[in-house]
Amino acid sequence: PSHFFFEPCFVYRPYLHTTLLIAMYLGVIFFGFFFRMHPLPLFILLLSVTLVIPVILYLQYEYSFEESCFKEFTSYIQQVSAAFKMHPKIHTAMQEALPLVSGELHHCVSEALSKMNEGENYEDALACIEDKYSIYILENLHRLMVAVEVHGAKRFEEGIHLLQDDLDDLIEDMYLHQKELLAIQKKVYILCLLSILISVLSKNMLMDLYAFQKELIYQGVLLLFVFTLLCCIILSQVFLRHSWRIWGNDR
Repeated sequence: PSHFFFEPCFVYRPYLHTTLLIAMYLGVIFFGFFFRMHPLPLFILLLSVTLVIPVILYLQYEYSFEESCFKEFTSYIQQVSAAFKMHPKIHTAMQEALPLVSGELHHCVSEALSKMNEGENYEDALACIEDKYSIYILENLHRLMVAVEVHGAKRFEEGIHLLQDDLDDLIEDMYLHQKELLAIQKKVYILCLLSILISVLSKNMLMDLYAFQKELIYQGVLLLFVFTLLCCIILSQVFLRHSWRIWGNDR
């Protein structure tokens, strides 16, 4: 069924980019006006925002893309194990799962099927998938399927059930982990907003603001403050990079 196939969760939309850019511009302009920033520091902030927005969107896309890869990979394992349980043939099970995957996983599965068609043994054919997606559940599933088809192992259904239970636990743990990471990111955003609020309240406490604002150090501190907030926002997104990956590139 087609519902096993997942597209990336994030699609680039120019209007979203434009909206974020305008919102950030307005925020920076209001900040500069409120704190009496000079034109040059204000221009530097506007230029920085122009460069930061594409980075944030790219990191969000990368995070969402890897989320879709995780869903597709786990669905592939579920489909192969279910198909093999119904018809214990490795080639048949993988052939049924092939239309449900895309990208690098589709290439690996196609390569494995081609090697099987060329007469290579199952271990060598399946190794091209394990080299890219090295995770114990997939490797154990492959070993079990080879044991059944090549060596005639019996009563393999219980082994399939155990692997499916392990996969279900892995998926549940992953979503709990993502929930914790997103909660941390949310706290970072809240702290950034609180920092801005504190700076606004502190501004009103300065006795001689209009004299102090002319000093170079005042303008530099404002720049440093905003740069720090932008770095925190970017790092909170970088922190999520590759957090969906459950496999390594090396075996």
